[in-house]
This record gives sequence, C-alpha cells and structure tokens, in this order.
Amino acid sequence: IETQQFLRHIKLNGRMFADIASNGTQVSIMEAIDIDSDEDNFVFVFNLAEVCDINIPVDKLWRRVRIFEKQSATKAGVALSSTCLVLSHGDNVNIQDFWKGN
Repeated sequence: IETQQFLRHIKLNGRMFADIASNGTQVSIMEAIDIDSDEDNFVFVFNLAEVCDINIPVDKLWRRVRIFEKQSATKAGVALSSTCLVLSHGDNVNIQDFWKGN
C-alpha cells in the first residue's frame, strides 16, 4: 500500500483466521483450526480490488465461501492460482477449480 493507510477490518462471525493467500486478483482467508471443536472450517475468498476499496462496505464485498472438513488435522494452509483454490489440511489436499467462466 503506497499510502500506508489502514483500509479495513474484516470480521466474519467471530471466526479466527490463520492463513492468507493472494493470486493478485483474489485473496483467500483460511479459518484457524480449533482442535477442541468438531465443526468444519471455512475459507473465504474475496476480490482483492474490492477489499482495498474503502467505499465498499464489508457486507457488500464479493465473496465465495468454501468449507473443509478438518478431520484430525491440526494445521491447514491455503494457496491460490489464477483458476484454483488449494487447501491442505492434515493428510488431505483439496484442489477446487471454481473461477472458470467468471
């Protein structure tokens, strides 16, 4: 950020986050794994230009949500390419191609 200006906070239902990735167009934010919970975890994908536009309220940002089952995982990671979201959690790696045609 050239101006070093703070742009925004993104809070999502009190969730805690541990990993972030960007492909230059989108940014993904991966929820931290709570080893004491049996609930699935979430990855939120946002349009990076919109996230950096302070005139767009958080609730109006374009977003996609992906759920991943943590199973026995204690760590997880996320990466983005121009077409794929890659999630690693425990002994699983999920590759989701959900940008084609967008």
